[in-house]
This record gives sequence, structure tokens and C-alpha cells, in this order.
Amino acid sequence: MWLYALWCAGIFSFAASQCNETSDLQFSITSRLNHTGHWIAQVNLDQKTRKGMRNLEPVDVNVTKSTTTCEGIEVFKISATISVPSKQQTSLGRIPSPGYELIQGFGYYKMHVTNKTWNEAYHFCELEGAHLLVLNSEEEANALKRLWVKHPGKPGGWNWAYVGFHCLFNEGKFVTLFNQPLTEAGYNKWYPGHPGASPSRFCGIVHDSMLLGDTICNDHLAFICELEI
Repeated sequence: MWLYALWCAGIFSFAASQCNETSDLQFSITSRLNHTGHWIAQVNLDQKTRKGMRNLEPVDVNVTKSTTTCEGIEVFKISATISVPSKQQTSLGRIPSPGYELIQGFGYYKMHVTNKTWNEAYHFCELEGAHLLVLNSEEEANALKRLWVKHPGKPGGWNWAYVGFHCLFNEGKFVTLFNQPLTEAGYNKWYPGHPGASPSRFCGIVHDSMLLGDTICNDHLAFICELEI
């Protein structure tokens, strides 16, 4: 299925074409600036399935935008390709990259022992279709201890890993990647001596005891990625 939107001289036109019509669909895009200074877009699809026809959800959407000039006025053309995931993808939600471990009831997780900065770790998880770990409960923290069993810290080595919280925007006010205070996210247990008094410790880490800590963002540490079910 393809669709495009065109804006010119204050007139918005919408056209849609499809081979096998299965549902009425309302399509919208919103964008925002994330905490790393990158613009991200969210696609919203409102489907009204007709009686006797299969609902298309879940769907994958790929969007491209081009800009031209129409009689001295900027023209924005948005093209979107909407596809239905395979049955395997639908049953699992998303298929994780290799190396992710399913912890039943919580999601997929992967411990990366290649040391990176917090920002590098953040983008590495994104490349795998995941995000830095955000702990939402003590039960989740306890379940994740199995990752440390497989990748134990060593004397003189690492026993901390980057996770998905920071205070980059408001010093001392730690929030998750989704801008939630830690208490609101559901887990706020700190390692002794953390958070520290140093003004440069802006990025979140977790100890192998699953207690939280903070450090400078340019430390090179292991990190944990998470993919929800």
C-alpha cells in the first residue's frame, strides 16, 4: 500500500491507493527533539476495520519526505510505505538482534561487554532496535541478575554497566530515556555513595548488585540494551 501527502498554496491534498482494501486509515506524523539533539518522528495510524475484514495491525511504516517549489511556494511531499509484519514478528512483537535473551514477563536483554561511552552505548542500542535498559521494578532488577552471572565483574575489571537514565537537562534530577523520574519509572535503589556530589556525573549506571549509580558520561563501560515484548 502507498500513500502521499502534498501541501501547496495553502491546500492540503491526500491520495491513497491500495491493491486489497482492508481498512479505513487515518495517518499522522508528530516529531520532537530528543535528549541527544536528534529529531525523532512518531507515526500514528488510526484504523477502522470494516466488518468481515482483517485488521492490519500491527504494521511497519517507512516514511520519506522531499521538498520542491510550487510557484514560489515550498511543496512538501511525504511518501509512506505501510507493510504488515510476518506472523513470527506479530507473535513476538519485534524480533531482537542476535544475542538478546528473553526474560519471560519482562522482555529481551543483552549485556554488551565492549566498553563504550554513554552516548555511544545509547546509539548502539538504537542500531539494534532496542534502547538502554530502563528498570521499572525490583522484580525486573532481580530477574536481570542472570546477565551478570554470565558476564561477571572481575577484580580490577568492570562491575558497572551503562543504563538508560541521566540528568543531562537538570543537574541532580535523574530521569529515564522517556523523561520519567526514577521513582515514577518504578525503580530508584542506589548503590552506597551514589548519586555522587560531583557535578560532572550526569549518566546512569547499574552495579552487578542491580543498584543504581552515576558517573561521567565519557567513561568507557559495558552497557545493557533492552527490547520490550
